Amino acid sequence: MIIRYDDNVAVVIDQEGNPKRTQIFGVIARELRQLN
Repeated sequence: MIIRYDDNVAVVIDQEGNPKRTQIFGVIARELRQLN
């Protein structure tokens, strides 16, 4: 899966692919919302 954003953004993940932080600032991609 490739997730694309309109703005320059970054998601910091650990070795297992989990986000290192729980707060998200700004726009959330539709693909990420559908995974939940």
